[in-house]
Amino acid sequence: CSAPPTVPNGQFTPSSSTFSNGATVTYACNTGFRIFGSSSLTCIGGTWSGPGPSCTVTLFFFLASCPPPPSVPNGQFTPSSRRFVLGATVTYACTAGFQISGSSILTCTSSGTWSGPGPSCTGKDVLTGCPSPPSVPNAQFTPSSTTFAIGATVTYACTAGFQISGSSILTCIGGTWSGPGPSCIGCQAPPALTNGEVFPNNPPFRHGMVVLYTCKPGYTFNGTKTRNCLTTGQWTMPSSPPVCNAAACPAPPTVPNGQFTPSSTTFANGATVTYACTAGFQISGSSSLTCTSSGTWSGPGPSCIVFVHVLAACPPPPSVPNAQFTPSSPPFVIGALVTYACSTGFQISGSSILTCTSSGTWSGPGPSCTASCPPPPSVPNAQFIPSSPPFVIGTLVTYACSTGFQISGSPSLTCTSSGTWSGPGPTSCPPPPSVPNGQFTPFSPPFVIGALVTYACSTGFQISGSSVLTCTSSGTWSGPGPSCTGRDVLTGCPPPPSVPNGQFIPSSPPFVIGALVTYACSTGFQISGSSILTCTSSGTWSGPGPSCTASCPPPPSVPNGQFIPSSPPFVIGALVTYACSTGFQISGSSVLTCTSSGTWSGPGPSCTAGCPSPPSVSNGQFTPSSTTFSIGATVTYACSAGFQISGSSILTCTSSGTWSGPGPSCIAPPALTNGEVFPNNPPFRHGMVVLYTCKPGYTLNGTKTRNCLTTGQWTMSSYPPVCNAAGCPPPPSVPNGQFTPSSTTFSIGATVTYACSAGFQISGSSSLTCTSSGTWSGPGPSCTAACPPPPSVPNGLVTPSSGTFFNGDSVTYACYTIYLLSGSPILTCIGGTWSGPGPSCTGRQSDTVFFLASCPPPPSVPNGQFTPSSRRFVLGAMVTYACTAGFQISGSSILTCTSSGTWSGPEPSCTDVCSAPPTVPNAQFTPFSTTFANGATVTYACNTGFQISGSSSLTCIGSGTWSGPGPSCTGRDV
Repeated sequence: CSAPPTVPNGQFTPSSSTFSNGATVTYACNTGFRIFGSSSLTCIGGTWSGPGPSCTVTLFFFLASCPPPPSVPNGQFTPSSRRFVLGATVTYACTAGFQISGSSILTCTSSGTWSGPGPSCTGKDVLTGCPSPPSVPNAQFTPSSTTFAIGATVTYACTAGFQISGSSILTCIGGTWSGPGPSCIGCQAPPALTNGEVFPNNPPFRHGMVVLYTCKPGYTFNGTKTRNCLTTGQWTMPSSPPVCNAAACPAPPTVPNGQFTPSSTTFANGATVTYACTAGFQISGSSSLTCTSSGTWSGPGPSCIVFVHVLAACPPPPSVPNAQFTPSSPPFVIGALVTYACSTGFQISGSSILTCTSSGTWSGPGPSCTASCPPPPSVPNAQFIPSSPPFVIGTLVTYACSTGFQISGSPSLTCTSSGTWSGPGPTSCPPPPSVPNGQFTPFSPPFVIGALVTYACSTGFQISGSSVLTCTSSGTWSGPGPSCTGRDVLTGCPPPPSVPNGQFIPSSPPFVIGALVTYACSTGFQISGSSILTCTSSGTWSGPGPSCTASCPPPPSVPNGQFIPSSPPFVIGALVTYACSTGFQISGSSVLTCTSSGTWSGPGPSCTAGCPSPPSVSNGQFTPSSTTFSIGATVTYACSAGFQISGSSILTCTSSGTWSGPGPSCIAPPALTNGEVFPNNPPFRHGMVVLYTCKPGYTLNGTKTRNCLTTGQWTMSSYPPVCNAAGCPPPPSVPNGQFTPSSTTFSIGATVTYACSAGFQISGSSSLTCTSSGTWSGPGPSCTAACPPPPSVPNGLVTPSSGTFFNGDSVTYACYTIYLLSGSPILTCIGGTWSGPGPSCTGRQSDTVFFLASCPPPPSVPNGQFTPSSRRFVLGAMVTYACTAGFQISGSSILTCTSSGTWSGPEPSCTDVCSAPPTVPNAQFTPFSTTFANGATVTYACNTGFQISGSSSLTCIGSGTWSGPGPSCTGRDV
């Protein structure tokens, strides 16, 4: 900037002839003067931020003054006032060709005299030359010498991005330059946007620069988003200048039997309306609504119900998924208790009882019911682990048989999401039925599915019935067993067959018919086959005898470890599996096998204090990559190329056998999903700042800008920008109604559907959609109560007399011939009750039956509805039409039932319209509007530096849709 404005009777500091952009000067008034206005000015883009303050005389010094200052030959003083009060200053300057000598400033002192005699102006040697040429902001002159002789010329050139205005050449003539020098025109600061921001917002603003306008939260942007700095030093003037309009609201929701104030036609952001009910009605819900920054009202509005005295009570208790409460029906008066119980397969957590408090609220939020399973099915001669509840979803229990028993079926069961186990558990049969004078073999359990037992009778007895029973899949035997009846004893059998490594008892003859011998194996061997033989009636044994196979001793024990199964026998081929206690890590094979030699396949593993393998990290690796990690061991993580580490890069194996943390994460350099960056075209030079914005329907969180560092990297903010999908709060509640689904979160585009409780009728749209602005598409419907049949009247009739009567419905009474009607002939259903007891029919009247004038149902309108939807429309009744989403009403929206029994005019029509066309980055469309009639066309144009691709026009083709997605604007080589 050049020198700031002079202020009479004041000075500014610092005193210079040129000031850089952003420089500030401070004004102070002379003695006896007082400053008015801002005492400081700032240089902004070549101009000062204001005209400067003023210095006015104080009352105390008003009378003191000086005579006119002394005149100086070949010189003048300023200001040339008629009165010079105490503290006033004058500044002398010499005529061209003369040079000042002495102080150029005199001050009017308190004695009424000037502070000096004034300077003198003497002729100077014009052959000496000129002083340095005048400086021009954003320009340089050449040659850049220190001396300039008479006749010398200098040529000015503007900095890149600025254009010269005026003569670019000055000549030294008679000791002065031939002019003040040219000026370099860029652009001034771009026009400010009320309730909005401009980026970038710091000068200088060079030719070709583009700035972007955005609106503050709570305001809607209309017009062109960008402006360009032209070579004329002016900003482009778009046909649709940017405007940030406060989000306005439609008319507040109407409330039957109520009114709101003020009754305006427009409702700006922040406006509040207050509802009041008509006489005889009482307000229910909040009496005031506020127009929010999203352009919607803060709620659905209250309701006006018939004034009745109600007992203080609580609303229905909070619902708990997979649970029921008792008692389940209102009223829930002060002090009432409800008790919750979970459904089968679920377990209660929290207090099961809530109390209705004196404040009309419940004593708590209610318990929760988590899915679980009952105890697993018990299996005879078996145990399962874990053995104690709770058995939550996903719990795995494993069965193991007692010594001498063998498992049949799956050894494991899982608690499923339905709260039941994945199977019945291993199955077996109970011991076979006993038979007097007989025995069965084999005689030791388990008797698994498919097992066979064979019966034989004692000596002197004969078998009758099947000698073999089978264990069926139902866990029962295939029959009741045979019977043994007495008979003659035959000679007997020879000695039983011998078994290596086994003996039988009794070991001495005789072995008579029916005699039994039992085999047992030597130590270290296990029996295989039936251990009992019977001497049959044919004098032979019932089988070849069992065999005795080698088995293993108990497996080697391991300190700080266990093995399963843990109980003998350990037959040839048996496997045991080892596991270490918490904080210990297994080393060696975790499985041993009982070999055919009766020994184990190895010495067993060892359990050493240590940690398991460190947690894996996506897009990262740790070193060293060992298989064992002892206490105190450390690993170091590093990310793959293109990823940056987040969190500690080092983990340590602690004494508890766990790692010191979960491990870091490797994240790609942050990008902005569902957002845009401006500018977005290279090159990106050091020091450049880019601005992030989010697409419609998304909200920006974090730092808006990033800087290009001299390292070639962008700054990494501790709060990187994130575009979160705007969601909606829970939908508005509707008395006597519910919505589905009953979620806790509602994303953009989610839809809920309302349904009324039994005895209530829905009024308004039954579905709402979560819009891209994070608000619901409407206030929600209402559920109006139905009334009982209207009271009957002796000697009269009521029409209609049957059906369902909803809120707002009316019935009309008339008396039979010779009876006179007394009272109102009309009753109206209001909040579930009739507006009165009904009239009476008494005395005698003419032979004419009285009927009240009424109208037929109002005409229907395609893509529209009218309210109220009564069954009868009496004289004076009014209906209001509204169009469905995507359609706009044309014509009067209200019709009235006239005394002639007809409606007051033709019905309106609903024509389909389109909402705003799709936004295209780096482009604008014209004409600008928020709604477009069917057949309307918009035309897109790209911003400077961008080229259109695709059709530049879209047409509203009906049903609220456009003829395409819109073109795209891509950066081109400028």
